[in-house]
Amino acid sequence: MVTVIMAAHNAMPYLPEAVKSIVNQRLTTWRLIIVDDASSDDSWSYLGSLTDARIDVLRQRSNRGQGVARNRALEHCDTKYVAVMDADDVSHPDRLAAQVEFLERNPSVGVVGTQFVYLGANGRTGFGSPLPCEHPEIYDSLLNGKHAIVNGSVCCRTSLIRECGGYASSRSGEDLDIYLRVAERSHLANLKGTYYLYRVHRKSTNATRLAEMQLQYSFALHSARSRLANLPEPSFEMYQDWFRRRPWPERLSTSVDLAARALYRTGIGDVLYGHTLTGYSRLFLAGLMSPSLAAHRLMRIVRRDRSASSADRGRSAFEPTCVDH
Repeated sequence: MVTVIMAAHNAMPYLPEAVKSIVNQRLTTWRLIIVDDASSDDSWSYLGSLTDARIDVLRQRSNRGQGVARNRALEHCDTKYVAVMDADDVSHPDRLAAQVEFLERNPSVGVVGTQFVYLGANGRTGFGSPLPCEHPEIYDSLLNGKHAIVNGSVCCRTSLIRECGGYASSRSGEDLDIYLRVAERSHLANLKGTYYLYRVHRKSTNATRLAEMQLQYSFALHSARSRLANLPEPSFEMYQDWFRRRPWPERLSTSVDLAARALYRTGIGDVLYGHTLTGYSRLFLAGLMSPSLAAHRLMRIVRRDRSASSADRGRSAFEPTCVDH
């Protein structure tokens, strides 16, 4: 049995589709714990209408962030495995079955994610960079600030997440922090198949939110490197002060990188919504602004296409309505 935890804050209109994708799992021995993080939209009303006995709904009185919400759900988790599900994304019906089977066969792995494709606001899918599958490349990518695991797609050993102290209570960046801590005790992995649709919409491409995430991710990386060097971890307040006082060339480079990431996500959303010319123009500009990120994504695609047979790629397709990358 596996417990799925979901933090939801103003997640409408995508929340019902996210919940439905868990209800429709081929593996039926699951429990879903949803923590409404003080939503002000119709999320709480929708959650109150759910009647499936396997779903439990909790509510936060104030908006405290996904880390706090997930930790509250973890307090109620009594299963061997715990999976994460984001409130605006969609899971393939075979996702949980495939992940539980993988963890049962691979006791050295503590966390397993999956490949993904992006999901537009109108339901169209496409893009999605291939993620590394083996622990060394995943861990190395994370330590170098590269995207290597999709938080909403993971399934973990519950005891290991608790051993790591659960999620950080910061507003963002708690996913990178927990996986770096897990990697110091166990292995990380990604399934080769695509079992997750990652939603791209206006909230997910917000530049202010991305700036907050950049600071939190930078702090998580600094803390992990400190642990590896047997050095004390700084407080977040101390690190935040240093981060904001960096020399202006470093701050400028960070700002350009953030703008490129925001433009990249917005471009993907445009293409999936049918605004093809605008979308690809934004993707091209994002590549010019951050050549290193563009090269990293391209190399991952080349390595995947070289190592995977056409039959493997066919089995990895989530839906037939994908936009070619």
